[in-house]
Amino acid sequence: MTSVHTSPAGVSAPPGPAASKFGQTRNFVRDPIDYLDGLHRQFGDIFKVTLVGMPPIVYVANPELARQVFATDRSVGEAGKTRADFLQRMVGDNSILVEDGESWLRHRKLLGSAFHARYLQRYREQIAEIAAEEVAKWTLEQELVLRPRMQVIALDVLLRVVFGIHDVERVAQLREMLPRLTAAAARMETVAFVLSRAAWTGLESMLRKIPGSAAARFAVARADVDRILYDEIERRRAAPDIAERTDLMSQLLRASDDDGEKMTDLELRDGLMTLLEAGYETTATAMAWVFERLVRHPQVHDRLVEEVDKDDKYLEAVINETLRTRPIVPVMPRALSGDLELAGYHIPAGWWVAPSVPLLHGREASFDDPEVFRPERFLDADLPRGTFLPFGGGRRHCLGAQFAMLEMKAVIPEVIKRVRLRTRPGAPDEQQRGSHVLLTPSEGCLVIPGKR
Repeated sequence: MTSVHTSPAGVSAPPGPAASKFGQTRNFVRDPIDYLDGLHRQFGDIFKVTLVGMPPIVYVANPELARQVFATDRSVGEAGKTRADFLQRMVGDNSILVEDGESWLRHRKLLGSAFHARYLQRYREQIAEIAAEEVAKWTLEQELVLRPRMQVIALDVLLRVVFGIHDVERVAQLREMLPRLTAAAARMETVAFVLSRAAWTGLESMLRKIPGSAAARFAVARADVDRILYDEIERRRAAPDIAERTDLMSQLLRASDDDGEKMTDLELRDGLMTLLEAGYETTATAMAWVFERLVRHPQVHDRLVEEVDKDDKYLEAVINETLRTRPIVPVMPRALSGDLELAGYHIPAGWWVAPSVPLLHGREASFDDPEVFRPERFLDADLPRGTFLPFGGGRRHCLGAQFAMLEMKAVIPEVIKRVRLRTRPGAPDEQQRGSHVLLTPSEGCLVIPGKR
């Protein structure tokens, strides 16, 4: 059966399953990739899903429709609103992840000043050193779950390159505190997913008073991290070499907006937490997926080893093909502040519209044999615009995309030049599993490092 919503003007909303929102939520949580793929086959490139605790979501699986959704960033589309309930308690009110409108634009420009391409290449050697330090600790010929090791590397990159913290004791403190904070936030967001913002806000306030509760643990973890971050900000502002420092935190301290105003301590804190939320687990997960793909495609692995010291072309193709076949962030929603007409359908204000990245990346019209892992497709020709969206699109395109690519280009060669990774004989492909808001390897990328 098909559920059809009709607007007062008589124009239908996109079709969707007739199951209750509880049934749809059960199917979605069980396997979001398979569920949306089935709905795409049933309804085509635009369809509606209704989940518990969420407004109706209209998914699109066509590049032109995705472009139109991204174009709403300049009118009725609000990306920040779709994340606020889940992320605001961690990243703060001044984060570009949860903002819309003029405040988003101001903070986007301020953060963007530190991500200019001319600054980024200077970090590559430092990131490679961090990766080499981690690989040297691995025990050869013993199974290793790789995603947590990539998280260690990504966290050290965040602390030493982004935050610019080199005090050994302080780095050690944040290595323990930040994963604890992100884990506590993820547990909170799981609960908030099924509750309205008002209901969860009241419940959260009550739970904070109960020692050991998820809300109490989160409050303690956030307070611990904030204490160190604010102290580091104060120290950095007073540092005599602030004008010469090249880390991103120092660059943000020097940045000013169009009116010459600099970021406050609170804005800087929220900006740093934004970089943590947006670039820590996402990049680590992407790198884990690259290795999961490489150990199952030895010809690709061997070609990469041969070419990695020549230039980045094949390495970038491998990364891109991994992000195409194993997208990290599966959906990029916009909340509608006004009605939207899309593909002949009426979508009311208050609903969400969302390009589905797995469906877009798996289109046969865009990619020959889309289920095949073939990095060469990114060497053969330029892809049509809007078919490959690992970092989103429109004005909300990922600010740290270039830094993420740089980090992967620095880390991956250090790993494959120092060890040869393999899987157990007959190990199947790891499946995409929903974890927090990401799609992660079902076994965490289980490998065996061997002597190169």
